[in-house]
Amino acid sequence: MIQRNRFNKDFREKIIMELVAGQSSVAQIAQRESINPQTIRNWKKDIDGGAFQTDHEIEISLRKRIGELESALAESALDVHILKKTEKYFKEMKRKEKLSGAISPPNTGSSAAAKRSK
Repeated sequence: MIQRNRFNKDFREKIIMELVAGQSSVAQIAQRESINPQTIRNWKKDIDGGAFQTDHEIEISLRKRIGELESALAESALDVHILKKTEKYFKEMKRKEKLSGAISPPNTGSSAAAKRSK
């Protein structure tokens, strides 16, 4: 006979909140907790069908929002990092350009060249 695990409601809610918040995938949770992935999907389906109470819905929406904000923050941090690297690169290029300097004075126009040729 197959022995079935009975998971209490709090455990199931915790797992689904983690899933909905985007902190982990079904596969990651299933492997970590040794639960069949389909069981987790069934729990999520039950919760989507209204098995959660109102206070849990608020918590789920807040966790979802936290996940979105963490993602946006990570993206912004990457943008800042790239901009700082780009700024450093251009400063270095400008410094090298300044150090190399011009060997001869720049050509100021055709009038000076025309006078010399006469």
